[in-house]
Amino acid sequence: MTRVLGLKVGIFVFFFDYSKGFITILLLSQMITDPLLIALSSSSIVLGHCCPLFLKFKGGKGIAPGVGTFSAIAYEIVLIPVILSLFLIYKTKTASIGSLVGSISSFIPFIIFIVLGIYEIEYLVYYFTTMVIILFRHKENIKRLINNNERKF
Repeated sequence: MTRVLGLKVGIFVFFFDYSKGFITILLLSQMITDPLLIALSSSSIVLGHCCPLFLKFKGGKGIAPGVGTFSAIAYEIVLIPVILSLFLIYKTKTASIGSLVGSISSFIPFIIFIVLGIYEIEYLVYYFTTMVIILFRHKENIKRLINNNERKF
């Protein structure tokens, strides 16, 4: 969206897509305590963003609602991957590098928090499902990155 309509519109759209994930999961977690249901709902938000029924299953790449749902689930972990993402986007002028590295870089801290018992293991369902969706939606970007011809800002 930023590449097509500019930075202001891109930030505006990111905020609303982020909020879609964050607010929904924040409210849901106040009503229910089942981590598997929260995990599946979070993944469903990302999948619904990427494959919306009313847009003939042609949606976004899942980063903004992914960051939103992850923020609602594991807010302690989100800050460093977001800073890393923004730094990489700024330095490379390539959104996909920042998005992919930011998404993947949250894995080790999240696993550590699960092993320490801070988060339930059911949240791995969310993490792996969401990562598969995000990586699948970025497959063309990954090919362009490998071939060194990814689009820049």
